[in-house]
Amino acid sequence: MEQVSKEQVRFIRFPELQEILGGVSRAKIERDVASGELPAPFKLGKRMVAWKANEIEVYLDSLQRVPAGSYKCRTPKFRRGK
Repeated sequence: MEQVSKEQVRFIRFPELQEILGGVSRAKIERDVASGELPAPFKLGKRMVAWKANEIEVYLDSLQRVPAGSYKCRTPKFRRGK
């Protein structure tokens, strides 16, 4: 097994994770952690949690792409008042 030095471990805090995941909400991240879809964070302090960057990379690599031609962007239809 490969030894990992302390310099090689990088942690990602909540705001950075939200940005990496495309601006998803705190509630969505918490739901995904609770369901096991997203790796659980590490407690780094009394009020501080963070994720290992390599675990987030594995998670992102596990996501499936939408097949070409199967996704259609729909613009919302706005209803005008009377």
